[in-house]
Amino acid sequence: MSQRPTYGEILSENAELKNRIKELENTVTYTDETESLHENSFYRKRFYTISENVKDVIYKMSLPEGKYDYISPQCTELFGYTPEEFYNTPLLVRRLISPDSFSYFKEHWKLLLSGNAPDFYELKIIKKTGEVRWVQQKNLIIRDNKDKPLAIEGIVTDITENKNAEEKLKKSEEKFRAYIESSPTNIFLLDETERFIYVNPSACKLLRYKERDLLRMSFNNILNPNNKEYGSINIHQLLEDGKRLNNEFEFLGKDGKLVNVLLDIQSLTKNRYILYSTDITERKVLEKAFARKSKLLVEAQHIAKMGNFTISPSYDIIEWSDDIYNFFGIKGQKLPPRYNEYLRLVHPEDRKIIRDNLHLQFITNSGLLSYEYRLKLPSGKIKYLYNTSKQIYKKNGAVDYLVVTIQDITYRKNIEKELRDQRDRAQQYLDIIEVTFLLS
Repeated sequence: MSQRPTYGEILSENAELKNRIKELENTVTYTDETESLHENSFYRKRFYTISENVKDVIYKMSLPEGKYDYISPQCTELFGYTPEEFYNTPLLVRRLISPDSFSYFKEHWKLLLSGNAPDFYELKIIKKTGEVRWVQQKNLIIRDNKDKPLAIEGIVTDITENKNAEEKLKKSEEKFRAYIESSPTNIFLLDETERFIYVNPSACKLLRYKERDLLRMSFNNILNPNNKEYGSINIHQLLEDGKRLNNEFEFLGKDGKLVNVLLDIQSLTKNRYILYSTDITERKVLEKAFARKSKLLVEAQHIAKMGNFTISPSYDIIEWSDDIYNFFGIKGQKLPPRYNEYLRLVHPEDRKIIRDNLHLQFITNSGLLSYEYRLKLPSGKIKYLYNTSKQIYKKNGAVDYLVVTIQDITYRKNIEKELRDQRDRAQQYLDIIEVTFLLS
């Protein structure tokens, strides 16, 4: 089965046949007129056969009358009018032109009559059925020996699907641009040299630059040059393996003010990058303040011989402060111990105190609970601890976890014991003196 010729091949053969027909029309052969007419007829038939087997409409119109000398049958499908209607109605094309395109058509009709028609143009048409379509017309002006336009030959192609796709793309681009323009996220587009080719209003506001000023700059111009952590960056090298860069940076604004940002850099194309940045300056300030307070809390707990841990209803110890490791004689351990490990360090006689109080807080709304107990360290040394625990609740009212504060009260307990011992010894001395006095 022979392969169907492509559209380009058909047009090429079509043009060749038309040239051949013209050559034959200009050839005058008196000796063999019958043979010449036969050849002419063959090529004409071949031309019309080709034109009637392509999707496009092919036509020839005389000028300036606008009378159709030929129009291919595809006109019925594209325009809704039959070839006979075109032949019987000069300039029928005027009925087809949409009001949106009519002034454009009139302008190009004048150019056509003067012999200056463009190679192609696009028009919106309305079919006989009322359906709106878009067409592209390719033009070839036929002239006499004085260069006066005699006719126009054209190929009309239905480009409605392309125009609809263009319109959807245009609306999508407009929607995307509107989103970027109004987005609170700072958005930058960079070219292959890492220069800014687009910045949205939020980005300008963040750095206090006007758009035109940023478009003269590159990415490294807005990085804090004194930050040794990153200095300058080659985005292409960072993303050459298709990676995505997501990290914290310091931008330098126009007024010299540093802005902390969380930066997300992605490749759009081989030589285009998009940067999304979120201002985290306030968060960084809060983090620093929190770090200072946390440090002060740790120092205060260390001085007061205090620590804390959190424990879930499933008896998983979630967090464990550093000072508690010292209380329990645990060295070199980074993760909190398991509940059973913690319980093993508690004096055997006091383990029930821990179990009962934790269980009570997980099942009741008991509020703050405080209790004392002893540790028996592997060395045999006894320590005294004072626990205060509080429930933290979920939104549904169930206990999420307990916060337990531990204070080492060994020194206090030893002082209390020493005071008791001194009191007991003093009482013994008093008793001896009293007996001696009575006997005397």
